[in-house]
Amino acid sequence: MKKVAVFNDTSGGRHFGCVAVMTNLVTLLLQNNMEPHFFWPVGVDWRSHKEEIVKHLDGLDAIIVNGEGTIHNDITRTRAASLLELGQFCRHELNKPCFLVNATLHNISDEGVSLLSQFDRIFVRDSNSENFLRTKAISTTRTFDLSLFGLIGKNY
Repeated sequence: MKKVAVFNDTSGGRHFGCVAVMTNLVTLLLQNNMEPHFFWPVGVDWRSHKEEIVKHLDGLDAIIVNGEGTIHNDITRTRAASLLELGQFCRHELNKPCFLVNATLHNISDEGVSLLSQFDRIFVRDSNSENFLRTKAISTTRTFDLSLFGLIGKNY
Protein backbone atom coordinates (compact mmCIF):
# COMPACT_ATOMS: atom_id res chain seq x y z
CA MET A 1 0.00 0.00 0.00
CA LYS A 2 1.30 3.49 -0.90
CA LYS A 3 1.78 5.91 1.98
CA VAL A 4 0.43 9.42 1.46
CA ALA A 5 0.06 12.74 3.22
CA VAL A 6 -3.13 14.81 3.08
CA PHE A 7 -2.94 18.59 3.24
CA ASN A 8 -5.88 20.86 4.04
CA ASP A 9 -7.58 18.44 6.43
CA THR A 10 -10.90 20.18 6.96
CA SER A 11 -12.37 17.73 9.47
CA GLY A 12 -11.15 19.55 12.59
CA GLY A 13 -13.98 22.07 12.62
CA ARG A 14 -16.57 19.27 12.76
CA HIS A 15 -18.67 20.85 10.00
CA PHE A 16 -20.80 18.11 8.42
CA GLY A 17 -19.66 18.76 4.85
CA CYS A 18 -15.99 19.04 5.80
CA VAL A 19 -16.11 15.83 7.82
CA ALA A 20 -17.90 14.12 4.92
CA VAL A 21 -15.19 15.25 2.48
CA MET A 22 -12.37 13.95 4.64
CA THR A 23 -14.16 10.69 5.44
CA ASN A 24 -14.86 10.09 1.76
CA LEU A 25 -11.33 11.10 0.75
CA VAL A 26 -9.73 8.66 3.19
CA THR A 27 -12.15 5.91 2.11
CA LEU A 28 -11.32 6.46 -1.56
CA LEU A 29 -7.59 6.56 -0.87
CA LEU A 30 -7.76 3.26 1.00
CA GLN A 31 -9.86 1.69 -1.76
CA ASN A 32 -7.15 2.74 -4.22
CA ASN A 33 -4.23 1.26 -2.28
CA MET A 34 -3.16 4.51 -0.58
CA GLU A 35 -2.97 4.89 3.17
CA PRO A 36 -2.85 8.35 4.75
CA HIS A 37 0.00 8.61 7.28
CA PHE A 38 0.14 12.37 7.78
CA PHE A 39 -2.52 15.08 7.88
CA TRP A 40 -1.94 18.85 7.76
CA PRO A 41 -4.86 20.92 9.10
CA VAL A 42 -6.82 23.55 7.21
CA GLY A 43 -5.93 27.11 8.12
CA VAL A 44 -2.34 26.40 9.18
CA ASP A 45 0.14 27.73 6.63
CA TRP A 46 2.51 24.86 5.93
CA ARG A 47 5.19 27.16 4.50
CA SER A 48 6.40 28.30 7.93
CA HIS A 49 6.75 24.63 8.98
CA LYS A 50 8.76 23.29 6.03
CA GLU A 51 11.50 21.67 8.11
CA GLU A 52 8.99 19.80 10.27
CA ILE A 53 6.94 18.78 7.24
CA VAL A 54 9.95 17.45 5.32
CA LYS A 55 10.69 15.12 8.25
CA HIS A 56 7.10 13.86 8.37
CA LEU A 57 6.97 13.27 4.62
CA ASP A 58 10.17 11.24 4.48
CA GLY A 59 9.24 7.74 3.39
CA LEU A 60 5.86 8.74 2.01
CA ASP A 61 5.02 8.12 -1.63
CA ALA A 62 2.78 11.06 -2.54
CA ILE A 63 0.97 14.15 -1.29
CA ILE A 64 -2.77 14.73 -1.69
CA VAL A 65 -4.05 18.29 -1.44
CA ASN A 66 -7.72 18.60 -0.55
CA GLY A 67 -8.90 21.59 -2.55
CA GLU A 68 -12.19 21.69 -0.66
CA GLY A 69 -13.65 25.11 -0.64
CA THR A 70 -12.93 27.42 -3.48
CA ILE A 71 -9.29 28.17 -4.17
CA HIS A 72 -9.73 31.74 -5.32
CA ASN A 73 -8.07 35.13 -5.36
CA ASP A 74 -4.62 33.71 -4.69
CA ILE A 75 -3.04 37.17 -4.81
CA THR A 76 -5.00 38.37 -1.77
CA ARG A 77 -5.81 35.07 0.00
CA THR A 78 -2.86 33.51 1.79
CA ARG A 79 -4.59 30.13 2.21
CA ALA A 80 -5.23 29.84 -1.51
CA ALA A 81 -1.65 30.79 -2.34
CA SER A 82 -0.22 28.28 0.13
CA LEU A 83 -2.29 25.42 -1.30
CA LEU A 84 -1.23 26.30 -4.84
CA GLU A 85 2.44 26.28 -3.79
CA LEU A 86 2.30 22.67 -2.61
CA GLY A 87 2.64 21.23 -6.13
CA GLN A 88 5.87 23.10 -6.76
CA PHE A 89 7.23 22.26 -3.28
CA CYS A 90 6.55 18.56 -3.79
CA ARG A 91 8.00 18.50 -7.29
CA HIS A 92 11.16 20.52 -6.70
CA GLU A 93 12.01 20.07 -3.02
CA LEU A 94 10.57 16.67 -2.11
CA ASN A 95 10.70 14.90 -5.49
CA LYS A 96 7.29 13.41 -4.75
CA PRO A 97 4.09 13.45 -6.79
CA CYS A 98 1.39 15.83 -5.63
CA PHE A 99 -2.30 15.66 -6.51
CA LEU A 100 -4.90 18.40 -6.10
CA VAL A 101 -8.35 16.88 -5.52
CA ASN A 102 -11.88 18.14 -4.92
CA ALA A 103 -10.99 21.65 -6.05
CA THR A 104 -13.00 24.57 -7.33
CA LEU A 105 -10.85 27.32 -8.83
CA HIS A 106 -11.77 30.95 -9.36
CA ASN A 107 -9.89 34.18 -10.11
CA ILE A 108 -6.45 32.58 -10.22
CA SER A 109 -3.49 34.81 -11.12
CA ASP A 110 -0.94 33.99 -13.81
CA GLU A 111 1.49 32.98 -11.06
CA GLY A 112 -1.22 30.74 -9.59
CA VAL A 113 -1.72 29.12 -13.00
CA SER A 114 2.01 28.46 -13.17
CA LEU A 115 1.83 26.84 -9.73
CA LEU A 116 -1.16 24.73 -10.76
CA SER A 117 0.89 23.34 -13.64
CA GLN A 118 3.29 21.82 -11.08
CA PHE A 119 0.70 19.35 -9.75
CA ASP A 120 0.96 15.85 -11.19
CA ARG A 121 -2.82 15.62 -11.55
CA ILE A 122 -5.72 17.89 -10.75
CA PHE A 123 -9.28 16.77 -10.03
CA VAL A 124 -11.90 19.53 -10.01
CA ARG A 125 -15.55 19.33 -9.04
CA ASP A 126 -17.12 21.79 -11.48
CA SER A 127 -17.14 22.53 -15.19
CA ASN A 128 -16.00 26.17 -14.81
CA SER A 129 -12.76 25.04 -13.13
CA GLU A 130 -12.33 22.32 -15.73
CA ASN A 131 -12.78 24.80 -18.59
CA PHE A 132 -10.47 27.34 -16.96
CA LEU A 133 -7.65 24.80 -16.64
CA ARG A 134 -8.12 23.59 -20.19
CA THR A 135 -7.81 27.14 -21.53
CA LYS A 136 -4.47 27.28 -19.70
CA ALA A 137 -3.39 23.91 -21.24
CA ILE A 138 -3.46 22.18 -17.84
CA SER A 139 -4.89 18.69 -17.85
CA THR A 140 -7.67 18.02 -15.38
CA THR A 141 -10.40 15.55 -14.56
CA ARG A 142 -13.86 16.54 -13.33
CA THR A 143 -15.20 14.36 -10.52
CA PHE A 144 -17.89 14.34 -7.84
CA ASP A 145 -17.70 16.82 -5.00
CA LEU A 146 -16.32 14.57 -2.27
CA SER A 147 -18.93 15.79 0.22
CA LEU A 148 -21.53 14.06 -1.96
CA PHE A 149 -19.61 10.93 -2.82
CA GLY A 150 -21.05 8.78 -0.04
CA LEU A 151 -24.57 9.83 -1.00
CA ILE A 152 -24.43 9.37 -4.75
CA GLY A 153 -21.17 7.60 -5.47
CA LYS A 154 -22.58 4.17 -4.59
CA ASN A 155 -25.13 4.46 -7.37
CA TYR A 156 -22.56 4.88 -10.14
